Amino acid sequence: SLSLLGGGKIPMAGVGMCCRHSARGDAARQCILDFLLQGGRHLDTAQIYGNHKEVGEGVRLAVQQGVPREEIFLTTKIWSDDFGWEKTVAW
Repeated sequence: SLSLLGGGKIPMAGVGMCCRHSARGDAARQCILDFLLQGGRHLDTAQIYGNHKEVGEGVRLAVQQGVPREEIFLTTKIWSDDFGWEKTVAW
C-alpha cells in the first residue's frame, strides 16, 4: 500500500476494468463483486470504457454483502469536458 498525504493508505494493486468486451455487462459486475469479496479494495476504470454502471453495481452488491465501503478505492478517468465539481457530480 501507499501512504496518502491526508492519512490512510491506498492499495498498490487493484483491478483495472479496461475497454475489452468482457469488461461490460454481467461479467464486469461479477468481476467487481468477486474481487471485493476476495479482499481486493482498489478499482480502476474510465468513462471511455463504458462500464461505470456495472462497476457501481458490483460495489453496491459487495457492500450489501459486508465489504466496508470506506475500504474501497475507486479511481477513474473522465473526459476533459466533464472536469470541475459541478460537471462531475452531475455526470
